[in-house]
Amino acid sequence: MNYEGLGLTPMIFQQLIHKAYDLRVTVIGKKVFGCKIVSEKMDWRTAQSEPETLYTPFDLSDEITSKCLLMNQQLGLNFGAYDFAYSNDGKLVFLEINPNGQWGFVEDRTGLPLSKAMAEVLIGSL
Repeated sequence: MNYEGLGLTPMIFQQLIHKAYDLRVTVIGKKVFGCKIVSEKMDWRTAQSEPETLYTPFDLSDEITSKCLLMNQQLGLNFGAYDFAYSNDGKLVFLEINPNGQWGFVEDRTGLPLSKAMAEVLIGSL
C-alpha cells in the first residue's frame, strides 16, 4: 500500500468491519429511535438512494437506549445521530455520534415520528 502524501492533510482511519447491517440511532430529547440499514456497500451513505438499500425501524435494547441517552446528557445535547455497525460475528460496534446529523431520510424511509419528536423538543414539551 502506498502511504505517500498522507501527512499533507488530516485523515481518519477505522478498522474494516465485516458487517451484517448498520444501525442509525437518533436521539431527540428523551426519545430514541432505531433504524436498521442493510446495504451491499461498505458505507451505506454511498448507497442511500439505491432501491436495494433497506431501512426498517429497529427495536433497540434497553442497554443501547440508556447508553445513548446518557451520552447525550453528558455531552449536553438534545439531539444526536449515532452510527453503529453490527458485525458478522455478532458485535455491535460504535462508529460515531453526530450532534448535527441528518435524520429526515430515516423518517421518510421508516415512518418513525422524528419530526414530531423534534417539534416537541423545540416547543419544550419533551
